[in-house]
Amino acid sequence: MVSDILDILRALFWGVLFRQKHLLQFVRTYRGAKNLDFFDDSYYRSQFAKDLPSWVDSLAHCLSQNTTSFSSPHLLFDANYYLAQNPEISNSGINPLTHFVLEGVRNNQSPHPLIDSVFYARTHPDVLIDLNQSPLRHFFYYGFKEKRQTHALVNFKYYLAHNPDVAESGVNPLIHFLDEGAYQGASPHLLFDCKYYLGSNPEVAQAGVNPLVHFLKLGIFEGRSPFDIYSEWIELHEKRGDINDVDRLLQQSKSKPLVSIIMPVFNTSVQWLKKAIDSVLIQTYPHWELCIADDGSTSTSVRPILEAYEKLDSRINVVYRSEPGHISAASNSALEVASGEFIGLLDHDDELHQNALLEVALTIDKNQGVDLIYSDEDKITPSGVRFDPFFKPDWAPERLLSQMYCGHLGIYRTSIVRKIGGFRQGYHGSQDYDLCLRFTERSQRICHIPKILYHWRALEKSTALNSESKSYAYEAGVSALQDALDRRGEGARVYPVSRRKYPGRYRVRYPLENEPRVSIIFVDTCGENKLDTLSDSMLEFAAKTNYDNLEFVISLSTEEYKKWAQNKKTLKSVEKLDFTVIASEQNQFSKSVNSAVSAATGAFIAIINPDLKICSSRWVQIMVSRLQQPGVSAVGPKILNHDKSLYSAGLILRRDAPPMHSHIAHPKRSMGYFGQLVVACNCSALSIDFLVTSRLLFKEVGRLDEELSSPYTETDFCLRLSEKGYRHVFEPDVIARFRSSRPVEKKISSDNQSLRIMQKRWASIMTNDPLYSPNLNQSSGGYRMSNFPKGVLPFSEE
Repeated sequence: MVSDILDILRALFWGVLFRQKHLLQFVRTYRGAKNLDFFDDSYYRSQFAKDLPSWVDSLAHCLSQNTTSFSSPHLLFDANYYLAQNPEISNSGINPLTHFVLEGVRNNQSPHPLIDSVFYARTHPDVLIDLNQSPLRHFFYYGFKEKRQTHALVNFKYYLAHNPDVAESGVNPLIHFLDEGAYQGASPHLLFDCKYYLGSNPEVAQAGVNPLVHFLKLGIFEGRSPFDIYSEWIELHEKRGDINDVDRLLQQSKSKPLVSIIMPVFNTSVQWLKKAIDSVLIQTYPHWELCIADDGSTSTSVRPILEAYEKLDSRINVVYRSEPGHISAASNSALEVASGEFIGLLDHDDELHQNALLEVALTIDKNQGVDLIYSDEDKITPSGVRFDPFFKPDWAPERLLSQMYCGHLGIYRTSIVRKIGGFRQGYHGSQDYDLCLRFTERSQRICHIPKILYHWRALEKSTALNSESKSYAYEAGVSALQDALDRRGEGARVYPVSRRKYPGRYRVRYPLENEPRVSIIFVDTCGENKLDTLSDSMLEFAAKTNYDNLEFVISLSTEEYKKWAQNKKTLKSVEKLDFTVIASEQNQFSKSVNSAVSAATGAFIAIINPDLKICSSRWVQIMVSRLQQPGVSAVGPKILNHDKSLYSAGLILRRDAPPMHSHIAHPKRSMGYFGQLVVACNCSALSIDFLVTSRLLFKEVGRLDEELSSPYTETDFCLRLSEKGYRHVFEPDVIARFRSSRPVEKKISSDNQSLRIMQKRWASIMTNDPLYSPNLNQSSGGYRMSNFPKGVLPFSEE
C-alpha cells in the first residue's frame, strides 16, 4: 500500500514537472508501465537519452514525449511498427507508450513484429483460460519471464540449442536475439537464416536493421528469401546436359554465330580473373572468342596470367594497353579485335553459366534478325554460392528508362555497336547503360532468355554487394539517360528516385503538351449511398487535382439518375467543376463505361473507381504526359488498399485464372521486386480501378468488351492495344487509395464465362505473360520463385 502511494506521488511530481495536461492519465500510464515491467531504464538512456541527468526519472521523461519526439522504452517496443499499426496515434499526438499501456495491451495491439498475440494464444492454450485477460497482458505478466515463444519464426529451444552461451547466461532469448544475436548471424528458427539473409541483403546489414524484423516488414513482400531456397531451386531446375545434347542441338541449328566476349581488365585479383576466363573456357558452345583488353594494369600478376591463357587457347586474344584509359577505352580496344557477328559483355571478376553461349546461339537461330539478347542473372559469393536471382521481364522500354535491367548477360550485334561508335568516354560505371540506350534507338529486334546465364561477383567493393561503393556509376547513369532523352528530342528530365535508398533507379518526367482536356469517368458501382459517394468523389477529385481542364462524366443507373437533380445545385457551386450525367439502361459495368466514354469530350479519359482517393495532386500532368509519348496507350497508378497496403501495380496474366494484381498486399513503402514499385515500368494490363488512356485509342480498338466482367474486360482492352504495338505503363509516382477495404482477390463469376472467352482469344499470351517471368510464382502477385517454372531449363525445346 505504501509503495503504491509513493508511486502515485512520484508520478504526480514528475507529471507536474513535465507540465502534463492530463495528470490522471499520466499517473495511470506510469504505474501501468511499471506493473508490466515494460520500461528498461538502461536501454532508454543508452539509446535515446544519453544526456538525461541521472536524477531525472527516465520513465516519466519517456511518457512526457509526444509522437514526434518519442523514443522506444524497451527492446520489445518498436515505435515505428506500433505507429504504423495504429495510425490514429500520430493524428492524435498521444504518447505511444501511453496508448499501449492504456489501450494496446487490453486490445492485443502488438508493440513489436516478433510478438504475435494470435500465435501466442494458440501455442499456449492456458493463456485463454482467464477470459478477462488478453494474450498480450498474459505475456507481459507471465510469458516473458517464463521465456514463452511469441512468434512462429522465433523458436527459443532452437535458439538456445544453437547458442549455449545464451542458455548458460539465463538471458531471455528474445531479448538476446534482438539486442545482439541477430546481428551476429544467430538464427532464431530453422526456417530463417540470419547469416544468409544479411549476406544476401548487404544493405540490411549496413543499415543495422534486425534481419528477421526486416524480412517480416518488407523482405517477405519483396521476394527476399529467408534462407537459402535458391540453391535447392538451382539443383531442381538447372539441367547441365551432356555432350550428346550439345552436338544434337548444334547439328539442328541453321546458324552457328561466332560470339566475341569483351572483357576489360585492370589490376584484377588473379583469383577472380581466372574464374572469369575459366567460365568462358568451359562453355558448351564452341564458337566463341574472348577479347581481353588489359587497361595498363600496374599489378605484376595480371600480365603473366593473361599470357598463359593466350597460349592455352587460340580463341583468346589479349590487347595490352600502354596506359589506363578507363573501362570504355579498354572495352573499345577489345572491340577492335573482335571478329564475331555478336559481342557479349563480361566483367573481369564475374562468371558465365556454362551453357550461356549455347543458349544465346539457340536464341539467335530461332529468331533470325535479332540484334540484342539479354538473360536473367544472379549474384555469386567469393566462395561460389549463388544468390539473389533476378528474373526479368521481356523487352520493356519504359523499364529501361528507369533502370539498366537488361545488362547481364548482354549480347549485341557487332555491326550496330560499331556503327554507333562503341563505348563512349565520360560514362564510367554506366558505359553499358549508355551503350544499350543508344543501341535500342537503332534496333528494337530484342530477345530475352528467361534463364540465369550470368553470375555477378559479390565482393565487398563491388556494386553487386555495396551499391554505395561506386556512386559515380549511378551519376553517370543519370547523364547517360538524360543524353538519350535529349537525343530523342522529348524535352524530358531525369531525376534519381533516391540516391541513397534506390541507387540506379531513375524517374523520367515529360513536359505536358497543350494541356488537353481530360474526362474523368465515374461509374455507379459503389453499393449503398451511391449518389453520395459519387458526389463526394467528384468534389474531392476536383479539389485535390492541380489541373483545370477537367470534365466529369458520371454513368448512373436509371433509378439513381432520377435522384441526381437533388445534387445539382451543390455541385454547381464549385467553379472548376464541369460534369455530365448519363443514365445507363443496363446495370453492367463495361456498358456503363462505354456509354460514359461516348459522352466524354476530353482527348484523354481517366476511368476511376469512385471509392478511390487521389493522393497526388499532379496526377494528370504525370500520366497524360506519359501517354503523349509515342507507343504508350494506357497508364495506371499505384493503388493502395484502405490500410495503405498495396492493392495493384498493374495486372499479371494467368492461363487458368483471373489476372493477378502485381505486388498485392505489399507494404506501402516496399520497393517491390528489384525496385519495381519505385520506377515506371511496363505491364501487360492495368486495373480498370484507375486507368488513363486516349479517347481515340479507346474507340479505335472497339471499346470495352461488354461480354466480359472485370478484371477480364480491362485485360482484353489492354491486350487489343498491345496487339497493335502499344505499351502500357505503371506509374508509381501517382498514388490513389481506396476508402473502404478491398478483398485480396477480386471475386469472379462462378460460371467462368469470361475466363473461357479470354482463353479462346488470348491463350498464348495468358500462358506466358511476357512482362512476368515464367520463373516466378503465379499463385499470387508477390514475385516469389516458382517451384515449377516453364521453359527455364537449359536446352529446353519450346
